[in-house]
Parts: sequence; C-alpha cells; structure tokens
Amino acid sequence: MPLNKRDIEQMGEVASLIPSFLNGLGRIEQLALIDTKKIRTDKTYCQIRNLLSLGGKYNEILNSSARSPDRKDLYEDLTEEKLAIKTEVTSDHPICRVDLVRSIDGQLSVAEIEVDKFHGLGYTTFCRMVSRDPVGPGLVSTLAEQSKSRRTAIILSDDEKFYRPEANFFARIVNQQGGHLYILNQNKIILDDNSVKMREEDGKVTQIEQLLGIPELSGDIKIRQTVKTELMKSDVLILSKTSPNLSEKTTMALIHSTNEAMTDILVKTFGEDEVGKLRHYIPYTESMSVTPLIRRQELAKEIEENPEKYFVKVKDTSGARGIIPPGNPKEQAQAILGSNYKKVIIQQAIKAEQRIIGYKDVLDGAFNSYGI
Repeated sequence: MPLNKRDIEQMGEVASLIPSFLNGLGRIEQLALIDTKKIRTDKTYCQIRNLLSLGGKYNEILNSSARSPDRKDLYEDLTEEKLAIKTEVTSDHPICRVDLVRSIDGQLSVAEIEVDKFHGLGYTTFCRMVSRDPVGPGLVSTLAEQSKSRRTAIILSDDEKFYRPEANFFARIVNQQGGHLYILNQNKIILDDNSVKMREEDGKVTQIEQLLGIPELSGDIKIRQTVKTELMKSDVLILSKTSPNLSEKTTMALIHSTNEAMTDILVKTFGEDEVGKLRHYIPYTESMSVTPLIRRQELAKEIEENPEKYFVKVKDTSGARGIIPPGNPKEQAQAILGSNYKKVIIQQAIKAEQRIIGYKDVLDGAFNSYGI
C-alpha cells in the first residue's frame, strides 16, 4: 500500500526517537552494572538486569580478580552514576532496523527494533525497488558510500544459510552503485597476521578492510570466542559494536514499566518526552520473567475473555517464529503459565488492515487466496 502524508510524518518521528532509544538503553545498562550495594540489591535494578540479560555480565564484574575490596561495602557511587547518565552509544550502532505496522486507524506501531542485525537487507532493498514512491536515500546508497573506498564485509555464521541468497542480492545491488561489499561466510574467514581475508568461490583470496559488525557465530564455543577475539584484535575497522541485549524484545517491556522507581530511572536515562513518545509508538508490552504468578494468571484470564487482545511471543526467536497470534487462547495461556514463561513477553495486538491475495497453485492448478 502507498505511504500517505501521515505515514511519512510518523516514520520521521519514530526515526528521530531511535538515537534516544539507543542512548537510553546504553545509559540504563551502565547504571545497572555499577558495583555498589545500592545497585546490587535494589529490586528495580535487578529487574533491569533481568530484562536486558545482564546477569552474566554483572556476575563477571562482581567476581573479577581486579575488583577493589572497597566495592563490597560501598553503598553508592554518585560520580559513576553521573558518568553513566552521560553515556552515548549511537556511533557504535550505525544500523538499526525498525519493523512498523499500520493499524486500521492509521497509527504506526513499532513491532520490533533490531540493532546491529543484518538480516533482511536484501528483502528491504527489493521492497524499495518495487515501491512507487520510496522514502529517503535508502540503505543501498548509504552502504555504497561507506564501502566505496574500503572492501567491506557482512559476516554470516554457518547457521545462517537461509539468509545467504538475499545477502548476496543486497551486495550485488550495493556494488552496482559503486560499493565494495562482500558476503563473508564464517567458514571462509582467514585470519592472518592481524589481517582478515576471505576465500571467494573461485578460490581467490581477498583482504577485507572493514566489517559491518561481528554477529553471533556458530559452532564450538571456544572456537567462536577465539575467532571473535582475533577479529577484534585485527587491523580491520569494525563499524558496529554488536550488543545483543539492545535487540531483546524485553527492551519494549522495559519502556512500559510503570512502577514509580522504574519510571524515575527511565526519565533519567531516556528523557521524559522520549519515554512518552516511545510508549505511544511501542504497543503495551510485559515480560513474564519479571511478572508475578498472580498477574500472569490475570493475563491468562484476560486472554480467555478477549482472545484478540495480545500477541504472545518467545523473546529469543526471530521474525514471526515464536509468535502465538491472537485467537489461540489455550496456547497463549500455556506459554504464560508454563515452565518456560521466563522467555515469554505479551504485547498488545495491533489490529492491522488485511488484504486478500489470490494465487494459483503451480502443482494442481487450483486457485486459492490468503490474507496478509
């Protein structure tokens, strides 16, 4: 469907909120990782570490051999808190993809925010190519400019075979506009004397000068860590400092936390106006990992009475996978109340327009249709 004036205005406002969103998450993370008795024991900061999956990182800080003995009994560190509030992380995350859904009343809602993830670039480019009225300069021209003087690579792990065709398509279009973009499969990485090289399909070895980022690699954990460490130590320029917790679906639940202590921290780290605007565009979201049983039981009852009210999502799944859509109350209740409830979020359902698309089955010649 073509974009109208209101769509473009809303897209512009959402885009303007992304720096505040990233910096706010960076600040709240730095606050939650301060090693003082106040931050260690405060229930709100414990919730933040839970929502942003910072528990392991915090334990490393607490158990580090470099930890000062004074930290154990230090109640608060106002200097460190002030520094945390000044954190700026946007320059470390040049690529942020936002999935928007238009509801039947014309309101755009944020379904997902993915930071430093390079899936879907080819699909996005194709949609832009067939659009009658594309908005802005587009990702292809941006990447072509960034890679025109440096051989740049997107690394795909061995588990990401599904994305390779669209990644290759994206690289081809970027290079047609003057870029030098390569798709570097994990098993084709060559680490040699602080340099990063790749073996191309014809056997040619090409030196890479720039990486968009370092994704989650696959395989044995020690090998993964070794490869990541060597990449970080190499002379290659890494544009994006990947931070997986920034793309956690639970960040949207964090934005909607409304208890007084959490609201104070959100206002301090994101800004009061920004919190209000983010809550406007991000549908109401709750993470079951920090939700008491009695509230989860209430949610299950709400869903039983109104099966169209919520999406139920597994937080560590990608795209549409892991979503239990409205209209499946038993499945949704099981996810909320079952043994894996800590991996689940609920989000207010977005009532979007539907279009019925007709198609012909190439195997039996039958005509069918489905709604999107």
